[in-house]
Formats: sequence, C-alpha cells, structure tokens
Amino acid sequence: MNSDRILIQLLSAVLCLFLIVYVSYHTVSTDRSPYVTEAARMYALSDSVRAVGVIIREEQIIPDRLAGGVVSYRQSDGEVVGQGAVIAEVYSSSGDILIQREIRKVAAEIAALGRVSDQRSAEYSSTDTINRQINAEVDEYIAKVHAGEIDSLPENKNELLYLLSQKAVVMGEEEGYQPRIARLQAEQDSLTARLTGSHTEYRSPAIGYFARMIDGYEEMLTPESLEGLTVEQLYSISQEKVEFDNSSLGKIVTKHHWYYAAVIDRDKADIFSEGEMVYLNFNMYGIAQVPFTVEEIRADGTDSDHAVVLLSTAYMVPELLMVRNPSAQIDFISYTGMMVPAKAKRYEGQQVGVYVLDGDIIRFKTINIIYENSEFILCGANSDLERPLKLYDQVIVEGTDLYDGKTIG
Repeated sequence: MNSDRILIQLLSAVLCLFLIVYVSYHTVSTDRSPYVTEAARMYALSDSVRAVGVIIREEQIIPDRLAGGVVSYRQSDGEVVGQGAVIAEVYSSSGDILIQREIRKVAAEIAALGRVSDQRSAEYSSTDTINRQINAEVDEYIAKVHAGEIDSLPENKNELLYLLSQKAVVMGEEEGYQPRIARLQAEQDSLTARLTGSHTEYRSPAIGYFARMIDGYEEMLTPESLEGLTVEQLYSISQEKVEFDNSSLGKIVTKHHWYYAAVIDRDKADIFSEGEMVYLNFNMYGIAQVPFTVEEIRADGTDSDHAVVLLSTAYMVPELLMVRNPSAQIDFISYTGMMVPAKAKRYEGQQVGVYVLDGDIIRFKTINIIYENSEFILCGANSDLERPLKLYDQVIVEGTDLYDGKTIG
C-alpha cells in the first residue's frame, strides 16, 4: 500500500516536472524573436564647456611715443581707420584741445552749407526726395542714440543740417547761405588765433581696427607663432594679469580674422571636432553667441591636465580689442531629432535608412541624418523622403538577413 502511494507520488512529480519544462520551452520559443528593436524617440543634443583662453590677432603697434603735451584722440577704440588717417593730435594745453574741437564744428557747418544748392538748381531737387532723406537721417540718429554710438552722431548732425538747409533753398525760404558762411569763416579765424601753440598729428601706419592700449603680447601672440606655442604656455598666459600700457599711441589690428585659444580640461577635448562651428559667450563683457570654427584640438606632454582648442572667427568684436585673456563659455550647435542607434543604419541601393519591425513584417525606412557619432544618429524630418522613419517606429538594432517586406514568425 505504501509502495503504491510512493509510486503514485513519484509519477505525479515526474509529470509536473515534464509539464513545467514543456510550457517553459514553448513560452520561450514563442516569445523569443531573432531581432532586437528600439523605439525611435525624440532627443535634443546640446552642450557647453567653460574655458579660459588667449586672444591671438595680427597687430601692429603704432611706433610713435608721446613725449609730452596733451593728447586728443581722433579715433575711438574699435574704429576702422585707413592708412595715413589721423589717429591723435598732441597740443601744448587742454585749452587748445577745446578750441580745436570748436574749430572743427564750425568747419563742418561751413562744409555742409557749402554743399547746399542755390535757387538756380532748385529745379533739380524735390521736397519729397529731401523729406525722405531727412526722415531716414533722423531714424538713423535715433538708432545710434539707443545703441550708444555717440561718437558718430556729429556726422548725422551735419548731414541733417545740409538736408534742412537744402530744403529751405528748394522751397524758396532761403536764397543762399553765403552771408552765414562768411560769418562762420570769421568765427573760425578768431578761434584759430586763440590757439596758444602748434600741435602734432599722428597717423595710422596701416589700415585696420584701432585700439589705444597695448599689452606687450602683440609680437608674441601672432597667428604665425601659434604652431610653436604649447598647451602649458597658453594656459600660463591665460592665468596672467595683463598690464596695459598707454605710453604709445596704441595699435592697429590689421586683419579681421582672429583666434581664441581655448584652454579646457583635457577630458573634454573629445567633445570637439575639427571644422565644426561653436558659439562663444564672453559673459564678463556682455558679448554673446559669437560664431567660431574649430581649427585644431591640441594636447601635448607639457600639461597633462589641459588641452587647447584653437578657434577662429571673422567677426570683429570692438569690445575685445582691449582684452587679451578672457574666459568664455563655448556653446555647441543644438540638434533635435529622432534618435536611433548608430549600428541600426543600413543601405538599400543609394538610400540610407533603417529596418523597422511593423507587426510581423520588416520594413525599410529612409532617414535624414542631421547628426551622427559612433553611438547614435539624430534624424530630422524630410517630406521628400520615400517612406520616412516615424516617431516610435520599432527600429531593428540586432538581426541578420534583413530585407524590405520580409515576414517573420
């Protein structure tokens, strides 16, 4: 009796074990697919890196040294000057500077009135044309005031004087301005007689952007010297306190193409790629989103902690002409699109795309690549594509013997 019970229990156990194995095997066999998929999903790629760095430009120091007297600059920092343009004047006293400024104002008014047509040429002008010119000049004047471009306002003022005077002649309100010009010339002569001494003019040796201060790095940090500068040297300069010198008249930046040698942590160097565009924010100076091109990523044995990313731009920023080693935030271009693993990329003929699992059928979907690295691809929308990839499509990332229209299961 006991032996029968034991035999029944043993048979029941074996049967249960068989059922478990059978069900498990068929469950695994039914659920298992030879393909691994991932859903296409939206992804935004953006990054930024903090850097210290050094500005490198083609610069020419104005060789003249000031040996006394009072300097009156005729050019502002960042202003474009031509070769031979007057940079500054040196007077024996500050009083002479004020008188000379008055002389220039009077001379500008004489020149404006001298351009005015007399009554005989009024038939060649029209009040409508002059009114449009006056309105445009007023708008430009207001825009410059809001932008803080105070130095160039006298030019607009003189042009307005000319246009208003011309309008008065055209409308018959004035026959001419010769009597007024004569009075102004007499005033100019009187002012000139009040000058207490002679003055010396200093002119630009080259065409370019003017800056009053020099810092001693003009001959050391040049585009030609870049190749020989090590990471250690550039990092050292980026940390120095730059002393500006005004014993000379300043310098001319002779080329608008310039460089920023960005010193970054060495483990950040792989983020950059030569030829890509980045945007720099010099926050301390309120300068944002200046476009730069990555020219070179440099790492050497002189500094194991840092690397240098050499960036170039053709955008001249006047505020930075008086700066040598500003810090910056480097922003990368942002991309937004559908992300798929890089290994999912396939080709059918000349078309690039991915295979997706649509129920039990494999479909080939075309993609528009906007960003790609070794790990993933970002795909942008493109209505011109034939059967484009869509959001949440099940992209096949692992599997073999793939072709469009294949049925599985």
